[in-house]
Amino acid sequence: MIRRFIAFVRAFFARLFGRVERPGYFVKGSAAALLGQVVVAPFLPPSREYLVYVPRNYGGLKRHTLIVFIHGCKQTPEEFAAGTRIAALADTKGWIVLMPRQTERANRFGCWNWFDPQTSAGRGEAAIVLAQIKSVQRQFRVDKHHIVAAGFSSGGALAAALGIRHPRRFAGVFVHSGIACEAAHLPSSAYDVMARGARTDPAGIGRKARASSGAIRLPMLAVHGEDDEVVALINGEQVAEQFRALNGEGHQGEDLAPLVKVPKLAHAWSGGDGAYPFNDPKGPDATAMLGEFVERLRGN
Repeated sequence: MIRRFIAFVRAFFARLFGRVERPGYFVKGSAAALLGQVVVAPFLPPSREYLVYVPRNYGGLKRHTLIVFIHGCKQTPEEFAAGTRIAALADTKGWIVLMPRQTERANRFGCWNWFDPQTSAGRGEAAIVLAQIKSVQRQFRVDKHHIVAAGFSSGGALAAALGIRHPRRFAGVFVHSGIACEAAHLPSSAYDVMARGARTDPAGIGRKARASSGAIRLPMLAVHGEDDEVVALINGEQVAEQFRALNGEGHQGEDLAPLVKVPKLAHAWSGGDGAYPFNDPKGPDATAMLGEFVERLRGN
């Protein structure tokens, strides 16, 4: 009874002073990058569409965390958002969520081309996502110091490439079932890398990235299923190794790139909505882990 009365009073004063509850909403956009061409689709214009989720009660002068949330193969941004329940978390946290959309003209399976030499070098599709971030920054009030790249599968691999090649653009990176940056040099080796791990030196690539960008601190959280037969667990281990190297093997003994190994999880988002492909309703809840990870970044 008391709770109902309090809710009534809050609603009354919200109406009285014009503070009406505003629901979150989705908007579409697109962006192109001068360096966005990929070798695997050389005649495709270097642009991609995207979807943005604007959280409940967005407005005012507050600047918001931006989550760059990148889907995996055979997914759309809409399916990825629904399966992971990212909009509900964004409403709770006040995040803006940018969801790049891959086109089948770039990859017939809808995968991001993490194995493309341009993308793994920080150009290609990585450059296109950076252009999308700029587009969203022009349209919405984004905290430029709190942009987080997150993704699943090929989207996780693209998030890793964004973090390694452009570490000063991000506050953190979240990689679920992903692959280390530059794990493959050619599309022909992609399946072998997915099954057996990188044929390059992920940690060495991380060290070179640190040398070129200077002393850097970029926290990363990797999540990977122990029973993943699409992207083998070794890839998650190599992502963690690569970001530890980027961070100088940690600051004062702190592990800035932990890996969460999920028992009995196959190639799926942990704790997701099982009504959608590539989601396993059994925990732990990876979306909640993302939320906790991003909140810890705020405290750093």
